[in-house]
Amino acid sequence: MPPIPSKTSTGKRVPEHARSALQSRTPEDIANEQTAEQLALRLWAAMVGEMVLSGMSALMDELLTSPLLDDDDEEGDDEGWLDDHHKRERKILDEAIADGLDKFPDINAINNDLPPSSDPDIGRAADQLRDVLAKCAIGATEFRKKFPRAQLERMVKLDLAKRFKEDPKYSEHVRGDVPGSSIRAYSSRGRTSSKGTFVKTNDYASGGGLDALLTGGWLRVAKDRIDPVAWSHQFGFERKTERQSWRHHFVITERNGKQSPLELAREKLAGTGASAIRLLMKAGVHVVGRDVAQNALVQFLRFKPRREIIRMPRVGWAQVGSHWIFVRPDEVITQPGMPQAGNVTYVLDAAIRHGLHVTGTVAEWATEVAVPLRGNSNVALSFATLFAAPLLCWASEPGGGNHLHGPSTIGKTMVSDAGQSIYGWPLETADNPFGVTWAGSEAGFDALALARTDLGLPLDEITLADRRSAEQVVYNLASGTKGPRATSTGGLRDTAHAFVLVLSTGEKSLAEFIGRSLQEGARRRLVDIPAEVQPGSAFETIPREQIHHASKRLFDAMKRHHGAVGRDWQRYLVDIGPDQIKTQLHQHREAFAALPEIVAVVTKAHPQVRAVVNRFALYAAALRMAIAAELLPWSIEEADAGIIACMQRWVTQRGNLDTAGEVVRAARQVERELVSGLGDRFIHIRRSGNKWTPVSEADEFRQRTPELFDGYVKPDRILVRGEAWRRYCNGFDPAEIARHFQQRGALIADNHGVSKSEQVIGKTGRFYVLARAALTVLTP
Repeated sequence: MPPIPSKTSTGKRVPEHARSALQSRTPEDIANEQTAEQLALRLWAAMVGEMVLSGMSALMDELLTSPLLDDDDEEGDDEGWLDDHHKRERKILDEAIADGLDKFPDINAINNDLPPSSDPDIGRAADQLRDVLAKCAIGATEFRKKFPRAQLERMVKLDLAKRFKEDPKYSEHVRGDVPGSSIRAYSSRGRTSSKGTFVKTNDYASGGGLDALLTGGWLRVAKDRIDPVAWSHQFGFERKTERQSWRHHFVITERNGKQSPLELAREKLAGTGASAIRLLMKAGVHVVGRDVAQNALVQFLRFKPRREIIRMPRVGWAQVGSHWIFVRPDEVITQPGMPQAGNVTYVLDAAIRHGLHVTGTVAEWATEVAVPLRGNSNVALSFATLFAAPLLCWASEPGGGNHLHGPSTIGKTMVSDAGQSIYGWPLETADNPFGVTWAGSEAGFDALALARTDLGLPLDEITLADRRSAEQVVYNLASGTKGPRATSTGGLRDTAHAFVLVLSTGEKSLAEFIGRSLQEGARRRLVDIPAEVQPGSAFETIPREQIHHASKRLFDAMKRHHGAVGRDWQRYLVDIGPDQIKTQLHQHREAFAALPEIVAVVTKAHPQVRAVVNRFALYAAALRMAIAAELLPWSIEEADAGIIACMQRWVTQRGNLDTAGEVVRAARQVERELVSGLGDRFIHIRRSGNKWTPVSEADEFRQRTPELFDGYVKPDRILVRGEAWRRYCNGFDPAEIARHFQQRGALIADNHGVSKSEQVIGKTGRFYVLARAALTVLTP
């Protein structure tokens, strides 16, 4: 034993007799003293526990009859009554401890005045205390000075807990885990069960109330079950940067078993987490209103599950490392063998209008939709546009599409709906269809383009569009990008590119709807194709009188069978990967381009025409690939024939394959204005003998000032003065317009250029000379 110091830690000298007494204590003496103290404390706590038992039992009875864990009342006080209950417990306990310290102030009082007890453990402890005190003189030790107040309280509560656990009346209600069934643990301090959401707080002995005996020390923080399932971050950003947006994901289960997903931004848990509590309450989660419960709930919500979700910003293709995946709202399709952590999944971030829906099987869709529509060119184009949508980004083609136009009730909508059934609800069959109408704003279409990238965008009835913005919408959809936008700080906002193919319908063509201001670029991007293939019908196999009956049967089939073929098509493309997609596209486009009907067009075509033909080749390749994937029950010959027929209708409508589209349209405008002005802008003359004379008195009057008129009209031709010709061309090259008329056989020229020397009244001059017969035939 080390020597006793002569001074204390404060510098005071230790009396000699005290030093002698301390030095004489043996290890056995110290052990006996410690044993006596613990026995005395235990017996003191038992005495106080006996004193307080009656009052605490009454409070426990109140708890057993209270709605502590079975309160389903959404308008209740959220267990706020417990705070009052705890105050009453505290008062009883404080008074009992004070009485106990007065009645049994020291160890001698316990040893001398201990009443008889029926508890054999207490009797044994009392006998042992007497034996130990006979060996050491510490009976004068006072409990108040020797033991902290918190320790005295803890010992009394341990004694009470033991009594309640052993009492048959209460033992069945005392538990160590959370109440309820289907218990799930989240770390050591979080639990959920059929009774709600719980957080571990103090047990009864460590500071909890009597209710902790009934709940295992678990505090209910929400009456609904809040199960953490994952946490997530955005794809495309580094994991730990200021641009990230981490979220916690939960499943909320109500008492009736109904489940709802809930996402919570991680930053809402900062500080007191009050914004997180507000969000839960906004979502209808029944949060317990007590402050202590809400603080504990915030701690629970911060739990980080092992499962991690990577949120994809939009539908369609995305590259993850060296692999390509395809994002759908209902699943993310990944490549076979793609290395992926077991606890990491990919999901679409935003809840957007997508119209994707799957019902029925590929075989049922093929039997009831695809097979009955074989042999119809417009349906081939509709299928092809939607099958080609996820191929566009690999095809080195800009966005764009087709506009099927024609009279009402010929079946244009059914044609479009057939294509829409590849991916989801057709427009005419559901509230959230895959197709949409043209009614919408330019900004709305910008957002829709991103929502439909790699999926396709069917648009119905162009006359619902805003005529002033329709052309810009076409450009935006085709280009896939918006113009530059500034951030609030003046920097450039990030922009996303959309790969969109459009399938549009309407009674009017794009040119008719927008008018003369329609630019050539828009015409090439959204190609006008006449939909009527036989009188009153857009179907080669369905005459006008059968369209109504056939549409009812087909619409019913599309309502029951849609979406499965599109999902399997996307899975097929992900499985073969970008390299195979590009290879197959190239092979099928080359094969289509080698067909005689295509060669005949391309050989003499202007580059603008060839660009559109290349798009038709993409459509044909998409159908060929879908056939090879066993998703489209057609033959390649049927598919090619359908695309060729649509292309030929476009070619016929356009005319002049070897001329730029803007020149063709400018020439038509010149032609219209010439014909409309023949009556009052020209001098009509006829041959009389060997000279030309006015036809009427009005013409004779006009001949007095011929320079004020545009030229002369002879029985077989129109003579346009050079100055007037330039005015009619309205900014286009007069010579180029003249050569276009010459190629058509409508302009008569001599060997000196595109104008010609002609005799008129009293003189000879050079004019642009047009054959009237050609204009009569070619002018609408």
